[in-house]
Amino acid sequence: MWSRLLEKTKEHQSDIVLSAVIILITVVSFQSGKILALKNRGGARIEIREASLGEIFVQSSDQTKNSQTASTNSNKADFSVTASKNSNKYHFSWCAGASKISDKNKITFPTEAAALAAGLTLASNCKK
Repeated sequence: MWSRLLEKTKEHQSDIVLSAVIILITVVSFQSGKILALKNRGGARIEIREASLGEIFVQSSDQTKNSQTASTNSNKADFSVTASKNSNKYHFSWCAGASKISDKNKITFPTEAAALAAGLTLASNCKK
C-alpha cells in the first residue's frame, strides 16, 4: 500500500508541489492582510450625527469662504420660506412648489421658524 502511494506521489510530484506553493502563498497573503488591518485600525473614523439644515449650509459656506475669499455674499444660502395666502403649507426657495405660487398670493417669511409660528406646515413635496 505504501509503495503504491509513493509511486502516485512521484508521478504527480510537480502538481503536488505547485498546489502546496499556491496554498502557502494564499495563507501568507491572508495573514499579512489581517496584520495590516490591525495596524491601521485606529487610522480612519466615520462619525454619523444629525445636523440641521442651517449647520450644513453654514459649514459648506465656511469651506467655500476658505477656498474662495473673493465673493462672500454669493456663498450664503437663501433660508427664506414662501407660502401662499390660500394655503397652510410653506415651501423652501429650492422647492418646486415655491416657484408655482403667483406673486399676488405669495407670502415670504425670513425663516422656517417664522412660518411655523404663523401656523403653517411644510409641504409634503418639499424636503429640508
